[in-house]
Amino acid sequence: MVKNLTSQAEGVASSGQQHSKYRILSQIGQGQFGRVFCANIRPTGEIVALKELSHHNSPTNKFLRELWSLITLRHPAIVGCLALEHTATGRYLVMDYCEGGTLRNLMEQDNGLKLAEALRLVIGILSGLEYTHRQGIVHCDMKPDNILLSLGSAGWLPKISDFGLAIRVQKKQNIGVHQELSHDLAMGTPAYMAPERFYGLYSPVSDVYAVGIMLFELLMGNRPFVGMPRKLMWAHLNERVEVPQTWPLSLQVIVKKSLEKLPARRYSSAAEMAQALREALDDPAVKSLKYQRVPLGSDSEDLLHLKPLPEVQRKTLRLASSFLSCCGPVICAAGGSFVWVWDSFSTPRREVDLGLQVCGLQVIAGGCLVMTTGGVFWLRAGVWEPQKIVGLVSDGYQAAVEPGGRWLALAKNGVLDVYSLLNWQDCQEGGDGVPVRSLPLKTENLSHLFFLDRRHIAVVFSDLEKKKTVFKIYNRRCQYLTSIAVPLVFENLIQGNEPYTLLGIEKGSTPAAYRIRLKPYQVTRILLESVPTLAAPIPDGWVLGTPQGKIWFLDKEGKHLGYLNGPKITTALAGSGKNNLLLASFTEDKNYLYNFQVDINLNFQEQE
Repeated sequence: MVKNLTSQAEGVASSGQQHSKYRILSQIGQGQFGRVFCANIRPTGEIVALKELSHHNSPTNKFLRELWSLITLRHPAIVGCLALEHTATGRYLVMDYCEGGTLRNLMEQDNGLKLAEALRLVIGILSGLEYTHRQGIVHCDMKPDNILLSLGSAGWLPKISDFGLAIRVQKKQNIGVHQELSHDLAMGTPAYMAPERFYGLYSPVSDVYAVGIMLFELLMGNRPFVGMPRKLMWAHLNERVEVPQTWPLSLQVIVKKSLEKLPARRYSSAAEMAQALREALDDPAVKSLKYQRVPLGSDSEDLLHLKPLPEVQRKTLRLASSFLSCCGPVICAAGGSFVWVWDSFSTPRREVDLGLQVCGLQVIAGGCLVMTTGGVFWLRAGVWEPQKIVGLVSDGYQAAVEPGGRWLALAKNGVLDVYSLLNWQDCQEGGDGVPVRSLPLKTENLSHLFFLDRRHIAVVFSDLEKKKTVFKIYNRRCQYLTSIAVPLVFENLIQGNEPYTLLGIEKGSTPAAYRIRLKPYQVTRILLESVPTLAAPIPDGWVLGTPQGKIWFLDKEGKHLGYLNGPKITTALAGSGKNNLLLASFTEDKNYLYNFQVDINLNFQEQE
């Protein structure tokens, strides 16, 4: 039973207005009935989607059709409706939020899926369809754009959405081959419509045909039939589907059978096709390809092999540098208890010995925040003399400075403290500054702390037992706003140059990185050749590295741009300016800091 919630506040007519129960974070899309918002539930912080219901934007029958389908269907592979919200300005469905975007987005991502993952995704879609059909509903518009994705511990989980064209039929024992005539069933997406759909006929196996098109597209990289609607209609009715003979025979059979012209020759149900795919996963020919990225049989282009532009610069360091950070021309590096500062790479270095092991750096326009095992220090730009802001009595703390250099957030001893850096001069040497705001925190598994912008702080916890990472978002006044749980544990998280955007390297042996945007909440998985251990933001994306010197360049969406072979033992890296890459290495008992110039704007020079 859907709970009817009533609000006395103004409606969510724009992303800037606030709802009494739901806090709007941002608009994330435009549905056929109106706008779709990312929001959280104020009492709990849970992330949900608010879907505007305006029958003025669509015929009343479509409006009622989707509303009825969403509030009655309950299945893990179907987007769930949590509530129906009435306001003074309209009605909104409160729905599951899917942070992974659509299957279409995933298909358009370079090498976004491996074969076994793609087949399991299709099996998940078919399980949701089987449930839908047993409830007497035919979806009638199955396509990658209507499959939303959520991130699970084992990968992407599909959720069927958009029931605006769904048709309800009487439940019959043999619903898999049942057909009836409808006057509006020629509506849909021609590229995914079964032959009978062009004549206004429908059945559950019409949905199976559409899933067959999606399976073909996943494996092949393109649809079997293309062109304008009339050409597509002729092709669906008359052209035979050709599949590469290089595919495993079991996959050839499944694709051909799901795309038979006559409904009676297809799989009789979504469950039958799903079972065929499960058996294919046990086929030795498929098993041998399960880690191969789809599309199959397409010669994917090798990553562009880059070389640095002329005049690579190098400096010798006293110790191996474990940390690098830059802001404009200013460069800071740290190793052991030492911090080295250059106003630019060509200027002499300044060396600061803090007498304590350095465990983190953050450079901003006003100076450098240095985290050590015995306290947090501030090196003011131009002077670069260390001033202790906070002395610490415990390990496992996290610190972050606000981008404008006015505020410091510090999580230690189960408390989140916010300090004013404008008043640090008032602190006694060796003593703690006085926080302007404090908030109790749970102490276990604190892993990272970030200032997301001038006003918002993210406190990050790793739950190893439940295999998830929890982002708790607070404002600068230490007021709790929301929580986001990602079902992964990260070895490292790096803040990007885009607001609210992080890059996570998963803990373990999985060769993947994750681009995480917290507002609105979105996750993009980036498959890699090997496990990276180093990461840093660059102006238009990210740079990842391994200790062996392999450096990957990604754009801001996570797309692979190319790679560079750096020094064999790399200890730290950072982006400096638009086209400069700083890299610290250890070679033959010597420690170096390199400054590479690389054209990162896709105008790379190929390595011969």
